Amino acid sequence: MAFYKKKNLHIFPWLYGAIILALFVYIAVFTDFANIFKGYPDKHYQKFYEGWLDEDDNPVNLYKISKNPGDSMVIHQNLPSDIQPGEALNICSHNLFFDVYIDGEEYYSNSPKENLTGYGTGDVYHSISLTAADTGKKVEFYIYLEYAKANSGRILDIVISSNSTFNYLTFREKGLGFTLSWLIIFLGFVILIFNFALQKENTYGYDLFSLGVSVILIGAWTLIESNILQMIIGMTDALRVLDYSLLLLMIYPFVRFINSIAKKKNHLYPELAFYMMTVAISVILFCRIVFHVDLHSIMTIYMIAYAFTIGMVGFILIQNHIYCRKRKIEAGLKYFYIGAAFLLIGSMTDLLSYSILGKETSNNGDFLRLGLLIFIFAMFIQIIIWLIKERATTRRESFVNSMMQYAISGESAETTLSQLIEYMGRELKPEHVYIYERWDDGCYHNTFYWRYDTGIQPEDSLTPISDLDAVEGYIFEQFKKSGSVIIPDKEQIKNEAPKLYEMLGMLNVSRMILAPIRIGDNYIGFLGMMEPPADNMQDVASIMQIVEFFISEMIRRRRNEKKLINYSYYDQMTGVKNRRAQEEFENTDFDPSKPYGYIMCDINGLKTVNDNEGHEEGDRLIKDVADSLAAVYGNSNVYRMGGDEFSAYAVMDSEEEFNKSIESVKEEIQNRGRSSSLGYVFRPNGDMDYDSVKKQADRMMYEDKRRYYSAGRHDRRDRSD
Repeated sequence: MAFYKKKNLHIFPWLYGAIILALFVYIAVFTDFANIFKGYPDKHYQKFYEGWLDEDDNPVNLYKISKNPGDSMVIHQNLPSDIQPGEALNICSHNLFFDVYIDGEEYYSNSPKENLTGYGTGDVYHSISLTAADTGKKVEFYIYLEYAKANSGRILDIVISSNSTFNYLTFREKGLGFTLSWLIIFLGFVILIFNFALQKENTYGYDLFSLGVSVILIGAWTLIESNILQMIIGMTDALRVLDYSLLLLMIYPFVRFINSIAKKKNHLYPELAFYMMTVAISVILFCRIVFHVDLHSIMTIYMIAYAFTIGMVGFILIQNHIYCRKRKIEAGLKYFYIGAAFLLIGSMTDLLSYSILGKETSNNGDFLRLGLLIFIFAMFIQIIIWLIKERATTRRESFVNSMMQYAISGESAETTLSQLIEYMGRELKPEHVYIYERWDDGCYHNTFYWRYDTGIQPEDSLTPISDLDAVEGYIFEQFKKSGSVIIPDKEQIKNEAPKLYEMLGMLNVSRMILAPIRIGDNYIGFLGMMEPPADNMQDVASIMQIVEFFISEMIRRRRNEKKLINYSYYDQMTGVKNRRAQEEFENTDFDPSKPYGYIMCDINGLKTVNDNEGHEEGDRLIKDVADSLAAVYGNSNVYRMGGDEFSAYAVMDSEEEFNKSIESVKEEIQNRGRSSSLGYVFRPNGDMDYDSVKKQADRMMYEDKRRYYSAGRHDRRDRSD
C-alpha cells in the first residue's frame, strides 16, 4: 500500500499537466479560437483601401498622401453595393485629420487638435456607422494636413465590416506585438516583486527595482506602438505623449541597473544619465513650447539621447570587463550578455525591416519585443544565479561566523580546534572530519579526528601517512593549483593518483574533500572530510577554504602552547613532568576518590657518580631512572621532584596490579644497571589526604635508602628522617 501511494505521488503531477495540455489543445483546435488561423471565413468584410481618387480624379496612394503641411485635399470613392446591417466604415489613420461626407452629408468629423507633442496623433481608429441605404453612395474625405512634416499623414486601413470583425482583423495583424508587450510589462512587475522580496538577500546591491522600472517603461512603449491599446481605449492625446516620453524616462533607471551589476560601481554614471535625460527633456520642451516645433521634427534630439545611453552602457560594461580581467575575478554577466545580444539582434532586425520594407509591410516591432523577452528571461536566469551565489555566500558566512563564535570559546588552541572540527562535523554532515600534521619523523599524523557516530577521538586514531608522494606529490600540488582537493568519486583519481586511490579504497571511502594547513608559505598538513554530502561538496569545500587561515593559525598557536607547556610542566632533561605539573594534576585532573597508588623514587649513588665520573654521566643516570619509571607509568604520570628524586601516580583497580608495576619498575632500573630507593603506597578506596600518602611513601623510600647504605655504601647526600 505504501508503494502504491508513493507511486501515485509521482504520477499525479504528470496527469495534471496532461489534463491542462489537453484543455488548451481542445480550445486551439475545436473552438472559435481556430478562427484566428482560418480568417473568420463566415464573417463578412470588405477591404476598401484601393480605388481612391483626388479632386482631379487622379489615383491616390493613401499611405503617402503628398501635400504640404497646412494644405487640404479631398479624396473620394463609391461605397460597395453589398453593405450589410450593422457594418461600419472602419478607418485607421496616422497623423491625419479629416471630415467624412456621404452623398454630401457630413457623417463624421476628426478636426485638427494640438497636444503636447504637436499635431501628431499616431495611429487613430475611427468607426463610421453605415446602413444598407448607403450602398453605392459617394464617400468623400476632406483631409487637413496639419502635421508639421510632409508625407507623414496617411490612412493605413479602411475596412467595411462590423466593429467586432474589424477588431479581429486588426488583432490578427498586430495582436502578437500587443500580447508580447503585456507579457513584458507583467515580467517587469515580477522583477519589482523580486526586488522587494529579495532585499535582505541582495547583499551585492543589484538594482532590480531600476531593472523592473526599465522593463515596464519599454513594455508600455511597445504596447502603445502596437496601436491596439488606442483602438480599445481611445485616449489619443495621452498615448501620444507617453509614446514620446517613455523611452526618454527609461534612460536613468536602465543606466542605474547596468551600473549596479558592475563589480566596481561608480555613482557618477547614474548621475550623468539623469542629467542627460533631464537636459534632453528640457530641450525638447523648450523647442515645443517656445518655437512650437512638432516633436517628430526633432527626433535628432531623441536619437542623441539614446546614442548617449547606449554609449554609456557600453563604456560601463567594457570598463567592468577590464576591471574583472585585471583582478582575475568573474564578472558574472554571462546570461546578461546573451540576453543583450538577442535584444540587439531584434532591434536591428526591426530597424532593417522598417528601412527596407517600409512601415506598411514591416512587422510592427515584433522582433524587438521577442528580443526584449529573451533579454528579460535571460535576466531572470542571471538573477537566479546571483541569488543562488549570494545565498551560498550568505550561508557560508553565517556558518563560518557561527562556527567561529562556537570555536573561540575554547580556552586553548587545542580545545578550539577540537570544538571547530566537532562543529563542522555536526553541521556539515560528513562521516569524518580530521586533521593531519607533519611531525618530526617525516610522517603525517592524525592530530584531530571526529566521527559521526562517536564524536571526538584521541590523537593518532587514524593511521599515520608515511607515503609522502600521495601527500606532497599530489595533494599539495592540487592545493597550489585550485586551493583545495574535491574528490566526488575516488574512481576519478584512479590513474592520476593511484596511491591516494589505494588509500581511499583501504578506508572504504568514495568521497573526500581536503583543504590545506600551512604556516607561512609551507604546507604542514591538511584538513579533511570523508563522505561529505554528495550534493553539497562545492559549498563545503568553500567553507573549508574560508576557515583554512583560522585553522592554520590555531595549529601554530597550539604548537607554541605545547612548547610553553613543555617548558612549564616538563623537565627538559628527562622528558617527564615536574613538581608544578604534579600540583596542577592534583588540583584539577586527579580523582582521589578512586583506587590509586603513589610512588616515591630516589636515585642511589648519584653524588658518587658525579664526583668520580662527571656530571654528564650523572645526568645519564638521572635519565635512565626517569625512563625506567616512564616505561611503566608513562611520561605524563611521572614527576621529577628534585635533582635525584621522582614521584609517580598509578591509577589502578587492585593492589596486586600495583605491586606488579613496582616489580616492573625495579626490573627496568636493574636492567639499565642503575639503583634507586623506592617508597610506595596503595589506597584501594582512594584517599583525599595527599600529605599523609606522600609522607608514608617518603618514609618507606628513605627506609629503603637506609638499607641500601647500611651495606657499606657511601654517599654524602645520605640523610635520615
